[in-house]
Amino acid sequence: MTKRLLSEDIIHADETPFQVLHEEGRKATTKSEMWVYCNKKNEGKNIIIFDYKPTRKGANARDFLKDFIGYLICDGYPGYNLVENVKRCGCLTHFRRYFFKAMPEDKSLYSTSAAYKVVNFVDRIYHEENKLKDCTAEERYAGRQAKIKPLLDEMFAYIESITASSAALKKAVVYANNEKKYLYTFLENPEVPPDNNRAENAIRPFTL
Repeated sequence: MTKRLLSEDIIHADETPFQVLHEEGRKATTKSEMWVYCNKKNEGKNIIIFDYKPTRKGANARDFLKDFIGYLICDGYPGYNLVENVKRCGCLTHFRRYFFKAMPEDKSLYSTSAAYKVVNFVDRIYHEENKLKDCTAEERYAGRQAKIKPLLDEMFAYIESITASSAALKKAVVYANNEKKYLYTFLENPEVPPDNNRAENAIRPFTL
């Protein structure tokens, strides 16, 4: 399965902490990590590999993916920067989550909320992306360039103008600036999705 996965051109990766009972030489309260690697979602060739490691070191991803050349879709964890010979792609859903958490609880304040405006940008991007799901690769590439890239440009131009009014919003803006170049990568290849939902859904049982 690993050999088959590493021969793909797109891989999703994610990791989540959990605890292991009765593990030799380690306390039950010690944090461990479950890593997951998936191919892109398709029909008849689904590969999902769970890889237990005692740490979250980026070297774990580097070693597992050392023979992979292609697009790596993941969140903003800097450990993935150790993986060589890949084009790293960001996760628009993960990006949206930061700004969603920074939105005010009072909906009457949405009209003046910078976080709400960014979330709305992401929702508009997904709206355009969903309209392309049944298109050919060529049509999807052209549609992304015509409709989605301008929205990304506008969104990041707006983010540059934000003066963070809360710790949550400041954290979201920092994450956005760090991930900006990776969130554009999916525009290069119409087969690359704009998010890492494939891996997040696979690893959700461990997360919960």
